Amino acid sequence: MTLPCIRGVTLDVDGTLYDFRTMMRAGFPGLLFLRRDFFDLFRVRDGMRGLGPLSDFRAEQARRLSELRGISLGEAQALVEDMVDRRWPRVFARVKPFRGLRHVLEELARAGLRLGLVSEYPIEPKLSLLRLADLPFAAKVCCEEVGALKPHPAAFRAAAERMELPTGEILHVGDREDSDVAGARCAGMRAALLGSGRHILSTRADFTFSDWDSFSPIFRMHFQATGVAGHES
Repeated sequence: MTLPCIRGVTLDVDGTLYDFRTMMRAGFPGLLFLRRDFFDLFRVRDGMRGLGPLSDFRAEQARRLSELRGISLGEAQALVEDMVDRRWPRVFARVKPFRGLRHVLEELARAGLRLGLVSEYPIEPKLSLLRLADLPFAAKVCCEEVGALKPHPAAFRAAAERMELPTGEILHVGDREDSDVAGARCAGMRAALLGSGRHILSTRADFTFSDWDSFSPIFRMHFQATGVAGHES
């Protein structure tokens, strides 16, 4: 039997590159102080899933948050910028990537596979503080840039375009069935789900794995990894 060919791997950021629960503990009590703010922001963003692409994602997000909180549009915009662009990234100085993650990404890059990131939140500040910015990512796509949150396929397709690969030759790795796996499938990508427990039993992912140390052997069981000719790291 011939295994499907994979020439690129995209990854979610939050919950996939690092443990979200560890991040919350590292940010305590600062993030606890912002708990209500984050809860309201998550409610707004969940209500925006399936919309788009929007021409100005943050403007629509701020409008909805201002209505939910009963505050001015300017106050809502400032609140989001303070949470997402300033306070949240500061926590990452005390957060480490998942064990085994760097080794896997370096191994994939050495094999000639192109790497990409698809995240619902800004990527660069976290990547630097997680000490992963030196890895050869060919694409870094924040869903806000394309105006649509996962599982809308826009961000996944944008990553494939920047990686110069057809979506069918890309494996997306994430920790959420409803956004990562569903979005990747909608875009025509393959999918792998990081997690454990009952929620993975009904997954549409090609495979699941419980930690990064176990990723490579499972990946090789399902796919043929083929480097891209002329690829430069």
